[in-house]
Amino acid sequence: MIFRARLRKLEYETKSGKLIPADAVKLEWFKLARQIRDKLLAVPAKLAPQLAALGEVRAVRELLDVEIEGILRGLQDELRYRRA
Repeated sequence: MIFRARLRKLEYETKSGKLIPADAVKLEWFKLARQIRDKLLAVPAKLAPQLAALGEVRAVRELLDVEIEGILRGLQDELRYRRA
């Protein structure tokens, strides 16, 4: 009896969209992690010429901060867009 009730609850939550398959979640997280990795790995090639021209550690740090924060904001916006 308890098994049937739990099964019905799972079926209801799945059909109502409250639950989603674990494989779908894993795939989306994999895609997101890949995007983060790809964007962060592109930073050195993108900024190397600008960083070479800067002579101060503070200026280098500021440029890196701006770039990384921009990447993270862009990913955050993309996640919000996907949820809507």
